[in-house]
Amino acid sequence: MMKKMKALETPCFVYILECADTSLYVGSTNDLEKRLHQHNNAKSGAHYTKIRRPVVLQYSEQVSTYAEARAREAEIKRLKRSEKLELINGTPLIKKHIEKRNSFKHPVILLLDNVRSVQNVASLFRIADCVGVVKIILGGVTPAPLDRFQKPRKDFAKISLGAEKSIPWESVENPLHALKQYKKDGFEIVALEQTKNSINYTDFKITKPMILVLGAEVEGVSKRILAQSDVCLEIPMVGEKESLNVAISGAIALFKMRDN
Repeated sequence: MMKKMKALETPCFVYILECADTSLYVGSTNDLEKRLHQHNNAKSGAHYTKIRRPVVLQYSEQVSTYAEARAREAEIKRLKRSEKLELINGTPLIKKHIEKRNSFKHPVILLLDNVRSVQNVASLFRIADCVGVVKIILGGVTPAPLDRFQKPRKDFAKISLGAEKSIPWESVENPLHALKQYKKDGFEIVALEQTKNSINYTDFKITKPMILVLGAEVEGVSKRILAQSDVCLEIPMVGEKESLNVAISGAIALFKMRDN
């Protein structure tokens, strides 16, 4: 009987995490340190945070029972983002991160769809870091900053100048699956590709969290991803050449979007 009462009195915690894309995740647990490790490392972590790693603990509060924790968790989840930030009470860490990383009106993620060149990918890391992209997703065969032995690639770092250390990134075998999940979470999918329905990139304004998709050097953005895109943008050409290098195109579009 005594053991049962002791278990009931085990304190629980309600917490708010800041994800790599600056979104906020609310949860509850009876072991805060263990749960934070799961969110960042384990396969058993919540799906929402698994595709938005790394996550950072920004707020926690202790309650007496699990029932109280669940009720408080539901209460905080109903809050608007601005109200959650008020609850965090202007913690310098989150303010500093958002001001540094999110220079856009809304969080922007960059997805590279089978971009094959190490030079192009490394250049895009450096560009994304400079412009304030919150995360990079490397889709399909897109090369990563680490080799197959999980060691830093010297040819990558020579061009990126270490940007891969300051901007969150992940590799996904199926970028379409990742896009569908982000779309469910309210992200707008924007492809930089010349299609019959493309609009001038200068006319586009960011009105919600967004993923900008850049395609392979020759094939461009895949048809399957184009089918999932909400908007297609193009950079008008006036010369004989009808396209730009993918890293240059990405830089032009990202800096223009930031200023729009």
